[in-house]
Amino acid sequence: MAQLQGIDVSRWQGAIDFGAVRGQKQFVIIKASGGDGGLYPDSKFADNKAQRRAAGLLGGFYHFAGAGDPIAEADKFVETVGDVQAGEVLVLDWEVSHPNPVAWCLQFMQHVEARTGIKPLIYMNNGTVL
Repeated sequence: MAQLQGIDVSRWQGAIDFGAVRGQKQFVIIKASGGDGGLYPDSKFADNKAQRRAAGLLGGFYHFAGAGDPIAEADKFVETVGDVQAGEVLVLDWEVSHPNPVAWCLQFMQHVEARTGIKPLIYMNNGTVL
């Protein structure tokens, strides 16, 4: 079975050559917003979104959870992402400690789905302490 390979990108990667990425990866998930240290859009989001689409790469957008108010973070994410094209995914990136991560993530994800009609994905790394 063939595997899809992809990357996630944010302002930390600087200027990205999405044409070169297309030669090596099949999808790119772009950081749209974050809740760590206050709600903010990623400063490279608009450029990355347009360039990924122009390169014809599959992908979507993620929110880096800050474990503040899940509804406020979901609203910032949805507002930052704007239009979502067919086949694009919405993702919650959970890498923080919280006393009730399941409830927090559920509120965030349900609010995103209610606003967009899209059921988001969630990802976390093995080192995440719940």
